[in-house]
Amino acid sequence: MSADGKSVIVLDSKQIKGGISFSSDANDVVQMSDAWIDKVLGKLDKTSSAYEAVFQAHKNGTLVKGVAGVDRRSGELVIAKLK
Repeated sequence: MSADGKSVIVLDSKQIKGGISFSSDANDVVQMSDAWIDKVLGKLDKTSSAYEAVFQAHKNGTLVKGVAGVDRRSGELVIAKLK
């Protein structure tokens, strides 16, 4: 949940080596895509608070997706919002 409580944030962590790439599954569902969010939601316990928060935010357009990682060259933590 964002600090202001208005958005739910889903982060994926990656190794950063000059760039970031997302993989696809056997059905060409790309990580962090809306289809991927739907697929992951389908695997969660529907009675959990995490499921409910992500489901509602995805449904109402307040879900924020991002990626985080440590840049191997600089040692800096990088967090970026995805479009």
